[in-house]
Amino acid sequence: ASLNTGSLLPGFRTVPVFSGLTPKSDFAPGWKAALGLPHDLPTLAAGSGWLLENPRQPLRATEATTRNITLRAQLEPLQDMRITLNANQTYGRQASYTYRYSTGTGLDSLFSQGFHAFNPQEMLTYSGSWLSLPSAFDVSKEPDYSSAAYDRFKAARLEVSRRMADRQAIIDPNYSNTFIDFSDSSRYGYDGFSVLHTDVLANAFLAAYGNRATSNLPIGNYSALPFFPNWNLTYTGLMRLKAVRNVFTALSLSHSYASTMTVSGLQTHMLRAQRLQDSPLDLYPRNDNFDIMPDRQVGQISVSESFSPLVGVDLRTRSNASFKLNYGMMRQLNLSMANNQLTESKSKDVTVGFGYIIKDVQFRIVEQGGAPRTIKSNLELKLDVKFSDNQTVIRRILEDFYQPTAGQTRTTIKFTADYRMSRRLTTQFYYDQTVSSFKTSQAFPTNQWQSGIALRLNLGG
Repeated sequence: ASLNTGSLLPGFRTVPVFSGLTPKSDFAPGWKAALGLPHDLPTLAAGSGWLLENPRQPLRATEATTRNITLRAQLEPLQDMRITLNANQTYGRQASYTYRYSTGTGLDSLFSQGFHAFNPQEMLTYSGSWLSLPSAFDVSKEPDYSSAAYDRFKAARLEVSRRMADRQAIIDPNYSNTFIDFSDSSRYGYDGFSVLHTDVLANAFLAAYGNRATSNLPIGNYSALPFFPNWNLTYTGLMRLKAVRNVFTALSLSHSYASTMTVSGLQTHMLRAQRLQDSPLDLYPRNDNFDIMPDRQVGQISVSESFSPLVGVDLRTRSNASFKLNYGMMRQLNLSMANNQLTESKSKDVTVGFGYIIKDVQFRIVEQGGAPRTIKSNLELKLDVKFSDNQTVIRRILEDFYQPTAGQTRTTIKFTADYRMSRRLTTQFYYDQTVSSFKTSQAFPTNQWQSGIALRLNLGG
C-alpha cells in the first residue's frame, strides 16, 4: 500500500529554520506536515496564527492525495492446484479553494470573521478490483435484447430512491418524501431523488451488476467502496495418474477471472455550488428535473470483466503432438450520466490449437559450386482456429429502449510451418484467414486471407 499527499497553502508567514519547521511558532507547519502525514493543514494554520489575515488574498490553496492498495496471495488448497489472488484499489483526490481571511462585513457579510475556504473545487478518481461474477452469465439476445441484470438495475433504482428520501427527511425538516408514481416520467421515484438522479443510478448499477444489497453501498462516497480479489487458477494434478502419464508429457487446466470498476468524471457539482453562492439559504438546490443536486457529479461508471480463459486445457502427447482449448468471455459495461445510457458490450470466443513436430525432415540442396548438401531439421506445424462472437447493445434508461449498435461473428484460422535451414536461417510458411459476419445492416460480410513464405535471419551470436 502507498499513500502520497501534498498541500500548497498561500499566505503562510512563518520562516522555516530546520527540516521545514519554525520552533518559535509552535514548530509550524507541524510535525505531521514535515513527515508527510495526512492532516488538515489549513485549519491548523488558521487556528495557530500562521497565516496572513489578508481578505484580498487571491491565490488558491491545493490538496492532492493518492492512495494505492495492492493485495496478493497464493494458495494451494489441493496438491498441484495453485490459486493466485489479486486485489487492488486506487483512489485520487485533487482539491483547490481560495483560503483567505473574512472580515465578516461588506462582501463577506455572509461569512463569520475568520478564515474560510471560498469556491472549493475537487476532482476525484477511483478504480478497484470488483466482483461482477453473479451477473457475468446474463443472457441478452435478439429480438428484444432483454436482460435480467438490467431488470434488477431498474428495480434497484426505486430502492435507492427511497433510501435517499428517508435520509433527506431526517436532515431536512421541510422535506416530504412523496412518491411520484408516473413510471414514464423523468421524475418517477421519490421527490428530489428520481430514477434519473446521479446517485440513484450509480448505486443501483453497482448493486445490480455486483449482486449487492443497495443498503450496503455507501452513497456518493466511492472511496469507501469495498474491493474484491480476482484470481488465476492452474491445475496439473492429472499428471499424477498413470494412465495420463502413459499418453501425455504435460497436461494442465487453467481458469482466470478479472473485473475492474472505474469511476470517471467525479468532481464538484459546479451548478450546485453556483446556486448555493447565489442563494445561501437554499441548502438543497434542485436541477431542472426537480432533483436535489448531489455534492459531486459523476461522468461515467465502468465495469470491465474477463474470463481469460473461463476454461483452458493445454496438453502435450508423447508423440510430439500438442493441443490447447480455451473458452473465454469478456464484458464491458459503461453507465453514462450525461445521457442516461448504459452501453453493454459482450464477447465470447473459443480457441482450438493443434501442434505437431515432425522430426528429422531432410532436404537436399545444391550449394554454390554444384556440391550437394543434406539439411536435416524438425518441421514444426501449428494450427489455431478461433471462433468469436460479440455484440454491443445500448440501453436508453428513460425511454426503456434497447438497440444493438455493433456485433459480429468471426472465424480466424492461422497455420504455420517452421523449418530451420541453419543455425541462423529459419523458413516459415504461413496462412491467415479471417471470415466475419456482422449483426447490423451497416456492414457486409468479409473474407480476408493472406499466405506466403517468410525467411528469418538471426544476426545474433
